[in-house]
Amino acid sequence: MKTHTLPRVISRLGIALLLVSAIFSTGVVGRETSAAPAATDISAFQQVMPGAGWILFGGDLYWTNNDGAAWTDITPDASAKIAAVTFLDAARGRALLSDSSGYTLAGTEDGGAKWQVTSLKFPELVQADSTVAKAYLGWRADAHGWLVFKLATGSNFSRGLLFVTFDGGGTWE
Repeated sequence: MKTHTLPRVISRLGIALLLVSAIFSTGVVGRETSAAPAATDISAFQQVMPGAGWILFGGDLYWTNNDGAAWTDITPDASAKIAAVTFLDAARGRALLSDSSGYTLAGTEDGGAKWQVTSLKFPELVQADSTVAKAYLGWRADAHGWLVFKLATGSNFSRGLLFVTFDGGGTWE
């Protein structure tokens, strides 16, 4: 069992609370809303380093460097839906995008200012007898990442497909 010192736990909890409270109390910078956002608008978030992190909010991706006091829209320029996001640090991040034609991987090396998009082909998804219910994305180093597609199943079991890359997302096994 891992133990953490109290300040580290407070720091991790603090950024999460600041992320959520900043969204609900002041809204997101650059996005106009006519009503208070619902809790379901927050799909995911990650603290990348102290005081900095991202949030997937209402289908758009935002970044903060000041504990949630201000947010910058870093959504990849695409008409596709963001299915999953991960960042290694404040500069390097990946987003899995989905649309009617399939999946693409967007990558940034400059904190979301520019995104490079790569088309992904997964014949195993086409051959699966279930639709994708949720996607998860993780990156551990520049070249090493993983994707999990959770398939729609019954309540008695859960199925998914795991893919890994060792070349930065060029090929998947």
